[in-house]
Amino acid sequence: MNQHSRRNARAIAIAKADDSRTQRILALTYTAAAILTAVAILGLAALGSF
Repeated sequence: MNQHSRRNARAIAIAKADDSRTQRILALTYTAAAILTAVAILGLAALGSF
């Protein structure tokens, strides 16, 4: 493999790793937002019952 091909392969591998990390971060963010939303709804429901 020549140097140009190796450089391209490395750039592709780095981009894929970045994509994977970004997807993980987004999944965690959405999960946290869903949990906080559920807690807020339950909190409002509890307040409304008083």
